[in-house]
Amino acid sequence: LAEAKKGFFIALKDSGFTPESNIEVLYRNAQGDIPSLTQSVDYFIAQEVDLIACNATLSTISAAKKTEKIPICMMVSPSPEIAGLLDKNRKPQANLFGVYETLEYIDTAFTMIEKLRPGAKKVGTIINQSEPQSVDALERIRAAATKSGLELVVLPASSSADTRMIAEQLAAQGIDVFFALPDNTIFSSFE
Repeated sequence: LAEAKKGFFIALKDSGFTPESNIEVLYRNAQGDIPSLTQSVDYFIAQEVDLIACNATLSTISAAKKTEKIPICMMVSPSPEIAGLLDKNRKPQANLFGVYETLEYIDTAFTMIEKLRPGAKKVGTIINQSEPQSVDALERIRAAATKSGLELVVLPASSSADTRMIAEQLAAQGIDVFFALPDNTIFSSFE
């Protein structure tokens, strides 16, 4: 998330825009708190900003649900299809642009498990059920694990404060590999 934010500001600077000279940046970090996130998006809309840059899934979804007029730059977000941000014609909402992820990497990653950890039998993962891309990814991971003959151990986490304890529980269950779902709760507590 930090690298995406850094890259966004580098791209602005490379395009001739800096907060020191010709743009005003209104910054809010909701820290995954939905009421704070909703309040932040409402504030941006009330301020009539020219662009909302969203760095993570829930911020992208929140902004897209609140406005179809202000351009929304996605960073570290799932595809509009996975996030449920399609219009009535099944096209991405017109004000969305930027970079998003798909789930194709999961198949490649499972192929790599067989090469990097030969003999691995058990894969562990943590999921936050409130993130739509995580739920979709879990289904793909289940299919890839079955295809690869690997046992999948899944434990839930509702906040990044839970992840260390849950990771320790996975380790205690004898996993050979930890697979990080595309889940901002997990990414924000990777250490």
